[in-house]
Amino acid sequence: MTGAPRIMVVEFFGRGGLVHYAYQMCQALAEQGAAVELVTDHDYELAALPHAFPVRRLFRLWDPRPAGEADWSNAVGARIARLVRRIGRGLIHYREWARLMALIRREKPDVVQFGEIRFATDLLPLLILRALRVRLADVCHNVAPFDVGSGNDNLTHETRLHRKLFGWIYVCFDTIFVHSEVNRSEFVRLYGGDPARICVIPHGNEDMFRLSAAKEEETALARQLGMDRTAPTVLFFGTLTKYKGLDLLLEGFALARHDMPTARLVIAGFPNPDVDVAALLARADRPDLLGAVRFHLEYVAMEDVAGLFAGASLAVFPYHMIYQSGALQIAYSFAVPVVATRIGGLAEAVLDGESGLLVPPRDPAALAEAMTSLLRDPARAATMGKRGRELSEAAFSWTAIAGQVWQAYAKASEAAQ
Repeated sequence: MTGAPRIMVVEFFGRGGLVHYAYQMCQALAEQGAAVELVTDHDYELAALPHAFPVRRLFRLWDPRPAGEADWSNAVGARIARLVRRIGRGLIHYREWARLMALIRREKPDVVQFGEIRFATDLLPLLILRALRVRLADVCHNVAPFDVGSGNDNLTHETRLHRKLFGWIYVCFDTIFVHSEVNRSEFVRLYGGDPARICVIPHGNEDMFRLSAAKEEETALARQLGMDRTAPTVLFFGTLTKYKGLDLLLEGFALARHDMPTARLVIAGFPNPDVDVAALLARADRPDLLGAVRFHLEYVAMEDVAGLFAGASLAVFPYHMIYQSGALQIAYSFAVPVVATRIGGLAEAVLDGESGLLVPPRDPAALAEAMTSLLRDPARAATMGKRGRELSEAAFSWTAIAGQVWQAYAKASEAAQ
């Protein structure tokens, strides 16, 4: 690879955290001089933001987070309908893969960079691209795919079959990026291979939300949820799924209210099918939480994000496991202190006692104590929020990350020659 690399960044879905990540990566690479193009879905939610790179709205896919509250009925008819829908979506997915491969053959970029590989069936098109000698890279946000199926307690897919299939998938890539040293070790444990292909880069901040926020930060959604700063407010933000510990959060918050009876909890995000929404709502209706928990069980539009964080006293991440968190980076960008479990990439991203507090996983009492300590001491919480903002601008700077990515591609190109 000589001169500025021609990089095609592929993100199949045009809504959600992964396309936010891809947008910011493309901005940073373009600002460093790379000829970068984002290929995504026709329903691209970031079209109104400034772009230093072209966007090709190639794909015609389904909305992974439709408007309105999700209905995951277990009735036989509903389950059959979901099966039929999955088959139809699988065929559509392969159709879009075919369109992408035709584009790659026509444009001949130096590198094609993917985000999260969602489906084991993506192996076939990746093998075809590999056979065509296309240089491939992957930002492996989640080292093992999360199990979002209902009816079991599994957090990730780690069966022998999944490990084998994804091991073959990752062999197709010349360069693989992960977001922490913990994740690199986990990747090698699961899939083996040459550790030299695996590059550690930070997740990157989420300043796009802060920089694109309207001057009136108290949005309609924030007002609807009562986030007016008249009471100390804990925010859980992001997709609702079982590995994120919502059960732990409700138990911990109930304990915290013994010392902070005026505290509120806001839970905002689209629920995956592995979350029992009825059970969550029922738990929040018990006497120790009655009236203190407010839900927005839908995908949060970009224009509403700033209002949620502006109205939050702290953001909480009670995860049972995690590889890295974009929501954590949003909290840092808005100078909101965090409370998180000491697990996975969070243990590296949160400086305990500086940018937030770390607690043991699955320990509601420790979670309650950490939340209470920050709610009771706004000055300390503000200092931690400021430190998080400093990390956002320095350790999680996109400029530095783009430089690392560029160097990794140059190194891979030299090794191939």
